[in-house]
Amino acid sequence: MHFYTTYFDVMKRILLFNILVFSLIGCSFTQASAQRKLLILGSSTSSCTIGQSTTGCYVNRLKTYYAQQGAPIQVANRAVAGEDVYRGMPTSYTPPPGRRNPNAGFNITDGLREENPDVVLISYPSNGYDVFTVKEVMFCLRTIKQTANAAGKPCFVTTSQPRYDEFTFNTSAVRRTLAEIKDSVLAEFGTYAIDFWSGLVNNADTTLLPQFNWDGTHPNDAGHGVLLQQMINKNIFNIALPLQLVNFAAENSGNAVSIEWTVEAEKEMRSYQLEKSSDGRIFSKVYEVTALNVSKSHRYTFTDVAVARSAAYYRLGMVGKDNFLNYSQTIEVKGVGGDNAEKVYLSNNFTLAATLNADKNKQVKLGIFNSTGQLLMETTRSLSAGMNNLSIGISNLKTGLYFLKVYGQNIDSRARPFSKP
Repeated sequence: MHFYTTYFDVMKRILLFNILVFSLIGCSFTQASAQRKLLILGSSTSSCTIGQSTTGCYVNRLKTYYAQQGAPIQVANRAVAGEDVYRGMPTSYTPPPGRRNPNAGFNITDGLREENPDVVLISYPSNGYDVFTVKEVMFCLRTIKQTANAAGKPCFVTTSQPRYDEFTFNTSAVRRTLAEIKDSVLAEFGTYAIDFWSGLVNNADTTLLPQFNWDGTHPNDAGHGVLLQQMINKNIFNIALPLQLVNFAAENSGNAVSIEWTVEAEKEMRSYQLEKSSDGRIFSKVYEVTALNVSKSHRYTFTDVAVARSAAYYRLGMVGKDNFLNYSQTIEVKGVGGDNAEKVYLSNNFTLAATLNADKNKQVKLGIFNSTGQLLMETTRSLSAGMNNLSIGISNLKTGLYFLKVYGQNIDSRARPFSKP
């Protein structure tokens, strides 16, 4: 009896040991394969709710990019349209008079506690910056970053973005404040600053460049492509990636379009395919070049002599040696012609009037969107070459802020804001 008791005790211990070993192995594999998590605090640009398609938003494209590199990530996106830096402050913070309280559930305190991220991204690009001083903006950004760092989390801060609207960001003084905030973020946070300004700004008046502009405040899909590239270049998870696309640009001289791109950390690349489109949706290859795979920075160029009369769209396909194809953002190049909304105004409370310039006779669509980018009304109109005066009935719209866009084949105008009283 004593022998059997001892035998079964030993076997029991062996079984328990094996279970423990396999459990530890299972835990180690689970830990090794766990995806890195990014916590985002910010406003509408990062919330992916205004100005761009769901797939066009830089946040979603960043997830796709890392998945394509074999290093998928999770994103806890707590950005909310309309938020400002005070809303992201720690829960214990009491703001000065006239400033909003931290937003429980969407601030740094709750984000760290509930998500336990590997990396934090702070992106409040413009809301309130027509009122806040540079000093108070930097205090808030610094406090949020320090809170993340105190929890052992690397934290990156985006700069301000160029912005123009007809109500608050309509003076050069306000837009200079945006530029000062951009400079301050880059100077103070250094390696942990991400530039959401330089690729989007029209240096002539510090507004959004037309090809990246949705409504004066928010970038369109192409603009989000610029933000995506800045995120990729920063490599916030410190993952070994085969390529960094530093620059991708095109310029129309009237007789030809000059296209160039610059890459760094180029390795295991097969070729680059330049693709062109007349509508930004259907692309065809116009040029391909073998990758040099040099260790230093290298610049590639191409000249497209087939200049479009209205607009042309380009994107760069980057082919790895495993034949995996990864695309850059799409860039738009204006041609000789073009259409734009010269003026949008209310002729009365029930009618919206618009003056549009067309390069030739054509049909276009006029769409009215709300502030979240939802299409509320759409109508088709015929334009004649030259100036056109149009009117649209808006009696069904409630009081509020709306946007008019003109779109169709080879046309995608900037969204023009108007308010219905």
